[in-house]
Amino acid sequence: MRHVGLTLTVLGFAACTGAIEGQGTDSDLGTNPANPADPTNPANPANPATPRVMGPIDPGHAPLRRLTRAQIDAVVFRVLGVATRPSSFLPPEDSSDGFTNQAEGQVPSAPLIQGYARAAADLSLELIANLVRRSALVGCVPSGAADAACLTRFVQGFGRRAYRRTLTDEETRDLVSVGGQAAGRSGDFWDGVRTVIECVLQAPSFLYRPETTRANSERPDLLQLDGWSTASRLSFLLWNESPDDSLLDAAERDQLATRGQVEEQARRLLGDPRSKVAMRDLYEHWLLFDQVRGRTKDRVAFPGWSVTLQGSMVTETSRLLEKAMWGGGDFMEIFDASQGFVDAGLAKLYGLPPVTGGFKEVPMPAERRGLVGQAAFLSNISTVTRTSPTLRGHLIRDMFLCLEVPPPPADVSVTAVEPSKTRPATARERFAVHAADPSCAGCHSLMDPIGFGLEKFDGIGALRQTEGGQAIDDKGEVKGVSIPGAFQGAAELASILRRAPETRDCLMKQVLRWSLGRHDEEADAFTLQSMADAFEGNRRRFPALATWLATSDALRFRRKPTL
Repeated sequence: MRHVGLTLTVLGFAACTGAIEGQGTDSDLGTNPANPADPTNPANPANPATPRVMGPIDPGHAPLRRLTRAQIDAVVFRVLGVATRPSSFLPPEDSSDGFTNQAEGQVPSAPLIQGYARAAADLSLELIANLVRRSALVGCVPSGAADAACLTRFVQGFGRRAYRRTLTDEETRDLVSVGGQAAGRSGDFWDGVRTVIECVLQAPSFLYRPETTRANSERPDLLQLDGWSTASRLSFLLWNESPDDSLLDAAERDQLATRGQVEEQARRLLGDPRSKVAMRDLYEHWLLFDQVRGRTKDRVAFPGWSVTLQGSMVTETSRLLEKAMWGGGDFMEIFDASQGFVDAGLAKLYGLPPVTGGFKEVPMPAERRGLVGQAAFLSNISTVTRTSPTLRGHLIRDMFLCLEVPPPPADVSVTAVEPSKTRPATARERFAVHAADPSCAGCHSLMDPIGFGLEKFDGIGALRQTEGGQAIDDKGEVKGVSIPGAFQGAAELASILRRAPETRDCLMKQVLRWSLGRHDEEADAFTLQSMADAFEGNRRRFPALATWLATSDALRFRRKPTL
């Protein structure tokens, strides 16, 4: 699993010798694989990444999830329409598997609770200070400070959008009472509204995503989510925010009970621009964009490095992902796309013809095709002053193949091995000590050979042919995949990642982890297999995968509680 301390964990590996430096038609839901006879096609049953398993889908355990910083910003903007971001009051989020929406990383803390209180107070004051917005939110003209009917109407409407369901009678009475008392003390109706908003924004029903279920005949072995919980899962999956009024109306009318009804709403949500925001959250966490944005480099070692170039690196990768997700093509082209997006800074870094006027889509040389040839990836998994084959190899196994590497020994040395006149000059030669040490060789044999194949890229992703005056040998090997793993250079590595069934299966895991807010588990085997079948059967189009997942039993049902 990728946790907050991924880089520290990988540093520990190297420390054992100190050598580390540093929307379609119904056919979208089909499951017939394209070109099943192709022996290199991951969907070919004769070439599976893992043995096929039998259904039915088991939804696995469903942890209680809290709104992420991005979600609470989106929900507050949607519900209140205020400009202030509540996340600015909150401490940084922990992550698990690279994602900040994982329940196991959402441990409450005093700073978090205090941040919620400060955010709720500031946001409610900001709303009340805006005469036009507050009137639109309340939806009625108060006759005076004690207008209980107008306050009740506001509580019911605002509460429904904030809690993503209708309020119970008790909840309505309590909020009307609290708001009425505040208005009574000050003689101002709007003080009552402010107090209600402040209370709701700190309520568990707003900050968390509790779910309710009902019995059903479709899967009597499971509990089906009710309309409200289905609407919430749909909206957070496809929009990364709360349901809109149309989806809440469908929930209230019990029009999310069948797979067809859910599919209709899923297609509507995927047709909205908010779906692009949600999928951006998925791939930015998967590809560790926050780390890329925060990475620093030694300007002496890399004089071409700049904050502007760093921003361009992120934009390049984002544009590749956006095209792959929404351009109607094969999503797996992210690993070997022949076209890419560069601006003037990246064109210079890559040695391409100059471009002007911002980003342009251009043909990419073989070594630059796909994610592993992009500077965002290459610079992020290098150290401040040089490359690191171990970091690069570890992250490719973890991020793209979901092949875990055992943790390093507890008694590793932390003495770094630096290049010198008496030591080998290339990374391959320096890192040979890993293969020579039995306590290191087992793990490093899984990581270092992958990184060696990318050594013709320096620590910011510029192409080079030598290191320390010696020619670079960029032969490498990916171990643990079900196709031949030997390669030379980035282009051949990209081809392996594109074709290996493990890559596709890892993508399914990453999507499922983000979608369910937890690490994949043994019970998810058939869900993951079914996701892969649907993905292949729809020419690997990402919207079809999202639609399948939204309508699957993994999203529409929960396990029955065990006694």
